[in-house]
Amino acid sequence: MESPVFTEFVCCLLACDAPCREGTYQDLPCGKNQKKICLNCKKECPRGTYMSRQCTSLGNAECKDCTKKCTAADYEFKRCTDVDDRECRERRDLRFPSVSSNIIAENMKDVSLVNSEELSRTRGFHIDRGSGFFIKGTVTYFKPQILLQPVDHGVNNELDRFNGSPELVDKYCPYPVPSYYELGKFDLQNITYKNKMYGGKTFIEPCETYMRHGNFPNKQHTSRYIYCSQPGPVTNIFELRSGFGSSTPIWIEKEENCVSKNAACLNCTKTCAKKMRLQGGECGVTDKDNGRSPRLPLCMSCCADSNCTNLCETYHDYHCQTEQCLVGDLLGFQLRPIYDNLNNVYCHMTPVTNETVMELVYNVINYYETLVSETLIVKSDGSWITTGKMHYGDKIVDIDIDSKVRQIPDFVKMSSVTKQVAAGRYKQGDVSVKTLITQTSAVVRPKSPFSTTSSSFAQHSCEDEVLDNIMMAKGIDEPFDQYPGLVEFLHDNHSYAVSSEGTSDLPSIRIVVNRHKSLLESLFPMAKLVFNHLQGNITHNSTHWVMNVTGKIKECPGVLSINLTDPGYPTEPLYQFVAQVRCPKTFELSFAVPTGDKSYLDKEFALSVKDKDTVHQLFVFKPAGRKYVYSSGSTQGQVTTTKDSKQPSHFSIPFMATVIGVVVLLLFIAAFGMMVKFGQPTSDVLEFKWCHLVLMVGYISFHFLFAVCASMTVFVLIVVAVNSDTTAFLKNYQQQRSVKSAFTHLELDHMERHLLAEIHRQNSVANSSKQMCDQQMLIIIENLNDLRKEIERNTTEDIVKKDIHNLLGNQMKTLAQKFTSNIDIFRERFESYIKFMRQKFTTELQQTYRSMEQNKWLTTAQFLRRSVKNVRDLENLPTRPFLQWLGIPEDLTQLSLDKPIPVPVLPKFDDVFIPGPKVHPNPATNTRSERTHQFHNFWIQADMLHSNHSQGQSDPYREEEASSYSGYMVFFALMVVIDVVWFLHRMLKAVGVCNLILYGYPIYVDIRDKTGKNFCFLFLHVSLWIPGIIPLIKDGF
Repeated sequence: MESPVFTEFVCCLLACDAPCREGTYQDLPCGKNQKKICLNCKKECPRGTYMSRQCTSLGNAECKDCTKKCTAADYEFKRCTDVDDRECRERRDLRFPSVSSNIIAENMKDVSLVNSEELSRTRGFHIDRGSGFFIKGTVTYFKPQILLQPVDHGVNNELDRFNGSPELVDKYCPYPVPSYYELGKFDLQNITYKNKMYGGKTFIEPCETYMRHGNFPNKQHTSRYIYCSQPGPVTNIFELRSGFGSSTPIWIEKEENCVSKNAACLNCTKTCAKKMRLQGGECGVTDKDNGRSPRLPLCMSCCADSNCTNLCETYHDYHCQTEQCLVGDLLGFQLRPIYDNLNNVYCHMTPVTNETVMELVYNVINYYETLVSETLIVKSDGSWITTGKMHYGDKIVDIDIDSKVRQIPDFVKMSSVTKQVAAGRYKQGDVSVKTLITQTSAVVRPKSPFSTTSSSFAQHSCEDEVLDNIMMAKGIDEPFDQYPGLVEFLHDNHSYAVSSEGTSDLPSIRIVVNRHKSLLESLFPMAKLVFNHLQGNITHNSTHWVMNVTGKIKECPGVLSINLTDPGYPTEPLYQFVAQVRCPKTFELSFAVPTGDKSYLDKEFALSVKDKDTVHQLFVFKPAGRKYVYSSGSTQGQVTTTKDSKQPSHFSIPFMATVIGVVVLLLFIAAFGMMVKFGQPTSDVLEFKWCHLVLMVGYISFHFLFAVCASMTVFVLIVVAVNSDTTAFLKNYQQQRSVKSAFTHLELDHMERHLLAEIHRQNSVANSSKQMCDQQMLIIIENLNDLRKEIERNTTEDIVKKDIHNLLGNQMKTLAQKFTSNIDIFRERFESYIKFMRQKFTTELQQTYRSMEQNKWLTTAQFLRRSVKNVRDLENLPTRPFLQWLGIPEDLTQLSLDKPIPVPVLPKFDDVFIPGPKVHPNPATNTRSERTHQFHNFWIQADMLHSNHSQGQSDPYREEEASSYSGYMVFFALMVVIDVVWFLHRMLKAVGVCNLILYGYPIYVDIRDKTGKNFCFLFLHVSLWIPGIIPLIKDGF
């Protein structure tokens, strides 16, 4: 018979007719040469699997993977165990929890998806919120119009040039805008004027001293014109006649009394010149006087000094001064407003804010109870006057209003005959006034209404860039572009309204209730939960897990936000609702979660309650196999401090005990060893008296103590002498240790109190910061939602399809080109300005020379030069020009007007924004400051303060301490050796003395036989007591 074969899993080998016993299954059937093999059944499945088939006698149990976790739309009806698969069901099967009668609950999981309504006229609306909540209201007033009012042009206007009916100004527009402006040029010849500097710029004024000199336009005519005597920015746009810019200087007396005094002084000097010409001699005029000899000036000075001093002193003492004026041609420029149609009035308008657009009344109702009634008045804001749209909201509803006015006008035309209104945008013009104007006038407009008026134009200098704010107009058409599809009408005096009502595109109102915002949280204040009263338990009623919760709030009524979560799905609450707890303060909740779990299984729920200050967590757990549930409470951590009142023993107590024990042990060993001599026969043990033993014990004890004290005393004295500081420290060690311990305990107590107070403070700060953060986050979320809606409204399909990178690149390239063109314009202006300044400087130099030639004070010099010239002409000799004859150089008038002045190097930005490789900074230059460690609690980290001494460098103090310590150890070892030798020597002597005390000491007696036959030596043991020696000897002999 074959012996059965067993393997690791084989239970046994059976006969074919024998069934497998319980707990096993048939693995192999009977065969020709094989008996039935039964194996042990699989008893349990691994985690994450369940037993899909039980073990039978014919097959083993099978395990399958559990179904994946439930999705956000489902909840776990049956958990995954070793016998059951996970089962998920839809969350809509969850029944809303039962609440006590003092609770109004809002289920945030059951908010209606239809939370808005769009209106186009005044009527009511109804929005179903879900959970018995709905919002019902009526739009009582709706005027989606853009109200326009005139822009205040009280400073710059053309009212004095407006020749229309005063009714137009009083009723339709307080500041009528001209249809266009006419920029004209005219010539003024032979004008006497003077240049006056104001703010670094030259203005032309009449030549006036004690009277007006020469010809100049009247004052009324002057206030409307810009006069130019030299080429400038204004004159460059017109064709100029040749010779413009030349003038002749004249000198005018400031006061009338100076004229006669001036004439007397001047006549006296003329008389001197006549005498020099008529008389000969040293001061006579000859043909040699060609401006090189100082003879004539010296003679003229002597004559004037002798004859004209009194007359000329009177003139100069009177402080008479002359003023330079110019005589020449001027160009006048005028900006004249034109009102072509006196029946129409053009008005510059601006939208008005803070005007009532809509009024809304609504109620928030829970079943049949009205919780709150609100009235909203929506007024126009900045978005309304720029886009025609606006958003307004309160704590419940959000309102989006669209006027369907896509373009906001800023210009209005009103007909006083037909009473029709047209609105649009003001024309700014197409071409800047920089091109050459061949005619004497041009049609222009300011870039914005009244940005340049005829009065402000005339207040500028000829050197100002006054034309930068003026654009060329296309003929005499209307000054605005009318917007189609608008309805315009006169709203009130000087105000107009624009809307799209009456057209196919009607204004609209969209009323939205945020489905993620709780109505109860928005309407009522949050409550404060008493967390110690928050309790819960879990039961199983064969079909549901039932969790009952009780709680209490501090003040009623109040609102709580409650979530119930399965810990296996922490991000998806089973229940999420907001509850208003009314009086009384206690409340009850009952959650019934359908389940297919067995009642003996464990279960846990997490309840989250958000109150006014924080979020409270309550975890309720039902253990497996227990009927009663576990009710979790709240425990707060406490900081406790344990202090040891027992002080450690003093170091001298164990030392003394050790010494005494050693002494007693040595005494016992010595006594026992002396009384019994091991290794000798019993008969050899000598007897001794008890008094000897007592004497020996006292002696050996005294000798041991003396040896120990003598050697240790000397050692201690030496150590104390060498280490006096350390000895003093050891003496006061206990007191210092007690003081240090007390100080440490006090410091720890203080730190404990400080930490507890700091923890409470940090908690309060954290709570307040969290509340503030929550409020700010709500505001940010609302702003982001508003921004998202605004972006969705304003974003068009074309902008979405464009590549942002290309858009930015094109924009930057456009900016670069514009900037480059501006630089080119600046270059042209700079060059024209340099040219203008050269011309001006040359003209002024020429005027200066001409003024010197025509100076009346040089009349005598001119008279003398003419006399010299007449004499030299008779001799056919040339005469130098007058200024050279006076010795004044004229080379300054030879300036070259064509030689360029270097212009500052200006960059070109054509290729600035071409993409290129990114330049990374050199990491070597990216230096970083070295970190430093600062220790504030030195009593905790005192060992770290000196760590640098042991790293990289030696500490001389430590070396000196180590050397002194090594010398001390050598001295200590030497003293120990000496004490040990001395101690052994004393103890050996003491043992010998004790031996004598107990047994006496031997005396050798030499006894001889007088006959001389035999000698013997007798060994005697003699006591130390001298009186007993003689009797012993007598008895022995």
